[in-house]
Amino acid sequence: MRWFFLILFAIAVMFAVGRDHWSFAMSVLMAGAGIPGGQVIGATDVKGYYASENVYAPEDFAASLYTKMGIDPATTLHDQVGRPVQLVNKGRLIKELFA
Repeated sequence: MRWFFLILFAIAVMFAVGRDHWSFAMSVLMAGAGIPGGQVIGATDVKGYYASENVYAPEDFAASLYTKMGIDPATTLHDQVGRPVQLVNKGRLIKELFA
């Protein structure tokens, strides 16, 4: 019975809040494309829960990645019915990737 309760609790937490751990911080590993190696960009608090230094959003990562590939992140594409969709919305470049 104890295991059943723990599984139900874990499922409830997962569906209630999305990611069930470290939802305010993430890690990304990048290599190649002329990215300077051997660096760590940003930091978290002592417990690793919250970003505390050089805080970037997924949009920033996407804008930087597209720029490294020679694609303008401000490019507007069109979906199947012709609606405009911006490739990256409000992403800023992560300057440390271009040093």
